[in-house]
Amino acid sequence: NGGIESVMQGCRNMGFIDLSNIKEISDRALNAISTKEMAYGQTMRHINLSGCAGITDAGVVGIVSACTGLQFLSLSKCWQLSDECFLSIAECCEKLQYLDLTYCHKLNDNVAIGIIVACAELRYLSLAHCYKITNRTLLLIAEKSHKLVALNITGCTHATDEVIISLSESHSEQLCFLSIAGCTSLTDASIMALAVCCSSSLEALN
Repeated sequence: NGGIESVMQGCRNMGFIDLSNIKEISDRALNAISTKEMAYGQTMRHINLSGCAGITDAGVVGIVSACTGLQFLSLSKCWQLSDECFLSIAECCEKLQYLDLTYCHKLNDNVAIGIIVACAELRYLSLAHCYKITNRTLLLIAEKSHKLVALNITGCTHATDEVIISLSESHSEQLCFLSIAGCTSLTDASIMALAVCCSSSLEALN
């Protein structure tokens, strides 16, 4: 954490930071990043905090509130994050193109819907193993996320054929990657819809 503080003080124009899987990282390091952004201008575009299990809502809220130009944000396996964090993403991160919330177990439809509506620039979204997510959110992705090219909903057991059929129809010319592994409610109808609608665009299906 002290090292991050030193780097932020000296590198005022930093736009990319990857702290993934550094388990010692805490909100103290995130505060250093947000303080730099507030003091020297909003240059940060890419932040990867995946696997930083020690961070909390307070640290992430500070980051996204200060770094309003963020285009890439990964919070995969940040177990402690809850509504306060997710609401702040919806309020502050309208320029996001890449968002990874894999294994954010506390994410629910109410706050996820806010993110989908607010972050219209999303091209990649992972809600993998977000077990509380249902068709309410997933159908809205098909309806609202017009620029989406990659979606990971691995382990979203509430997803039904209705979601995949809707997504196939709405994103037939642009969907390149889709992961639906572990979506145990899906049937052959989903695969048929993908085959019919996305045969020219889909490059990877899991």
